[in-house]
Amino acid sequence: MVETAAYPWLANDTWRENQIPSLARRRLWKAWFMAAAFGVAGLVVLIQAPGEIASGNRWAWIALVFPLAAVGLLGWAFWATFEWRRFGRSILTLDPFPGSLGGDVGGTIDINHPYDAGQTFVLTLACIRTYYSGSGRHRTQHHDILWDQKGRPSVSPSPSGTRLGFRFTPPEDLPESEKESSDYRHWDLRVTAAMKGIDFDRTFRIPVFPTGRQTTGARIDHAVDKLAAEPAPDLPRNLVRLRRNGLGLEIRFPARRFLRAGLGVALIAAIFLAAPTYFWVPLIFGGDGLPKDFSGIGLFDGVALAMMGLTLVLGAFLSLWAVLLLGGSTLVHASNREISERRYLFGVPIRRRTMDPARVVRAETSVGMRETTMGKSTRYQSLVLTDDKGVKITAVNGIPDSRVFDHLCRMVAETTGT
Repeated sequence: MVETAAYPWLANDTWRENQIPSLARRRLWKAWFMAAAFGVAGLVVLIQAPGEIASGNRWAWIALVFPLAAVGLLGWAFWATFEWRRFGRSILTLDPFPGSLGGDVGGTIDINHPYDAGQTFVLTLACIRTYYSGSGRHRTQHHDILWDQKGRPSVSPSPSGTRLGFRFTPPEDLPESEKESSDYRHWDLRVTAAMKGIDFDRTFRIPVFPTGRQTTGARIDHAVDKLAAEPAPDLPRNLVRLRRNGLGLEIRFPARRFLRAGLGVALIAAIFLAAPTYFWVPLIFGGDGLPKDFSGIGLFDGVALAMMGLTLVLGAFLSLWAVLLLGGSTLVHASNREISERRYLFGVPIRRRTMDPARVVRAETSVGMRETTMGKSTRYQSLVLTDDKGVKITAVNGIPDSRVFDHLCRMVAETTGT
């Protein structure tokens, strides 16, 4: 008890030894648990639903969402299994241990993958608040990023294949690692690399406390400095188009930047809108039409009708979101005299805002959307400027590549003097 009071990280069995595994195994088990749970429910539905549908119970069609979800979750589980078989177990060794607020968060990561001198990796160190809202079926988990920083590790061969060395210096005023609860703060280190076939993606939950200690590894470079020293990245034209003119900087964020996400949302919206249409049209126009006395409707039918109404509202909301994702574009003009933002929908102007750069009081990074594919999450970052009147302008809008995002932020800061 005295030991864990003086060294709180020792209360976590994973942190007792300075050999920290990634969360990949947990993700693998979670994928198979979800696939099995929905698979059992889907199997029951496939056995019972045909008879209900044959007897004229249209509501039985709704239950087919379970086998459809089971197929998707089974694909996720197989993908997680293939990834685990390719990369296996990755081990993080911290130096210092634990990671230090006011000092360094550094160390090495051993990866079970053949060494390739040309392979590059990206590290993301993040302090995250995880909390829950609601209760019962409406209980929702939220993740707020309190601070994060990206960097490039050093890469060298190791007995297991590849070894990454890194060092970050987080601010000392950030919260330390806390025990998991309904509202807690934690530190995650994510390692990603684009590879042929399945990309490498590992996340480590690490102990970070205000010890003030620094790394002892003389060969461990500062990860942020390594990334900053690289040449400016090429700007993908499908995401952003940059042009300098006599008035300053012009940044255009074209339409259809979120084409895949927009099409996915549109498909879900179509499903949500088709279900009420399929069930309500026969109810209203078929047979005797709507009953004159709704008090005669049974409890099950009443609940089902309420659910269909909610589905229609959600479908309309998702349709609007899909339209914005597919047709929305933004044009930002930045100079040392004025910053303006114009928003368009399929080329039609819908909003314009301006501000004086000298009156900007806050510049913050926001994550406007997260896109998850097969368990991998892509964060779309934006730079939001706020002046002393409360006017907000999104100067950099929805960029998934951290290097491109940082490059655009630096250009806006240099041009406007903010």
